[in-house]
Amino acid sequence: MGLWQKKAITFLLKNGPYTSQDRWEEEGGFSPFTMATEIAALLAGAELAEISNEKDFAIYCRETADSWNDTIEYRTYVTGTPPGPKT
Repeated sequence: MGLWQKKAITFLLKNGPYTSQDRWEEEGGFSPFTMATEIAALLAGAELAEISNEKDFAIYCRETADSWNDTIEYRTYVTGTPPGPKT
């Protein structure tokens, strides 16, 4: 695993899937799309770490991805909001 790859994965691990302004929804918070993308990135990073013999880092990436995956519905489901505009 290259240094820049590990830095990118570490950034995701440190900052999590929350954004102040999601690029798809233009709102802060959690987006299913952003969470899914970051989960996939962590799993790809875990594979790279495994190949590079960084077993502990690979395990941490997979466990974090599993944790985020387990909470997608909880973090993104809303009630009591107005429906979107009719087109």
